[in-house]
Amino acid sequence: MKQQGFSLIELMLVMIVIAVFASFTYPSYRESITRARRLDGQTALFDLASRMEQFYAKEQSYEGATLGSGAESDVLSSKYSPQNWYTLVIKSQSDSEFSLQAIPQGAQAENDQSCRILGFDSHGIKSKTGNSGAKCW
Repeated sequence: MKQQGFSLIELMLVMIVIAVFASFTYPSYRESITRARRLDGQTALFDLASRMEQFYAKEQSYEGATLGSGAESDVLSSKYSPQNWYTLVIKSQSDSEFSLQAIPQGAQAENDQSCRILGFDSHGIKSKTGNSGAKCW
């Protein structure tokens, strides 16, 4: 009599190989997704900084610029990054300086423990909170 199909042992071996492969690749995949989402916050910060410069050119001061309030002084109509992974904040502003932050939201806040809050200021200085050795920019 001729046997057709796979034995239970063969199926179990295939499942074990797949599980081992997945255990090595999933953390790398998750880190890649976290880094890709981080670009959303970085891009949003650069865009916000550019709009702050436009505000300064018009008003001769950074003071009074707002985000997503519906006011005429809004430099952006929303305080969220384009893909909503970060909330944008004008941390401080004066006549001649500003400091901006991108605070992670949702899954990005849970997954990006090494970089956490991204920062950018009027002098072009990039900052972050989190692991001091992590490369976030």
